[in-house]
Amino acid sequence: MALFHLVFDLSYFKGYPFDVSSGFWFYFARLVASSFLFLAGVSLYLSDSKLKPEQRFTHHLRRGLTVFGFGMLITLVTGFLFPQNMIWFGVLHAIGASIVFFWPLARIQNTGLVTAIFILFLFPWVSSQTVSTPFLLWLGFAPPSFQSFDYVPLIPWAAPFLLGMWTGKQLVLRLEAFGTKTENVFIGFLGWLGRHSLACYLLHQPVLVALVLLFG
Repeated sequence: MALFHLVFDLSYFKGYPFDVSSGFWFYFARLVASSFLFLAGVSLYLSDSKLKPEQRFTHHLRRGLTVFGFGMLITLVTGFLFPQNMIWFGVLHAIGASIVFFWPLARIQNTGLVTAIFILFLFPWVSSQTVSTPFLLWLGFAPPSFQSFDYVPLIPWAAPFLLGMWTGKQLVLRLEAFGTKTENVFIGFLGWLGRHSLACYLLHQPVLVALVLLFG
């Protein structure tokens, strides 16, 4: 994601000839976003598997609203700086909403997988609809004139989240050594990144923009 944002910043702020609206970088961005949502789904199940039943609702509600709240902060910042392309419902909005809506499916066998398939099945129909209001942007119904730096509606982007949640369950069920601690420095660094992924996401783009404006 940081790599794509660097390419985007060089193109947007400095005019480098990277085409981020089609071709390789366009599909690379969608692959990265899918992996981000997939890993968020895996993480939800891993945290859910350690919770007592009475803890689940408050834990996931708090976490989901926190992530969604940071998404709204990005909405405010981009609305002030880039009103024509402000982020109404980006990747953090999608992750936060998915946590709140879909955590009850985490422990019900295969429901995450079935729901993901159903969402993907709905996507062609949703994307073909023409609407005149922005009130259903979060679902995937966007007006023809709508444009945004980052648009990640629940249809279809909740699908990789749900697939990740289902995959997390399969990992826990099948890998006896899952969670074994290691002293490997590289694995430890990856673990640190995983525990601080929200901070990394929020901070990397301002840092990249500053570097591009200074040295690009």
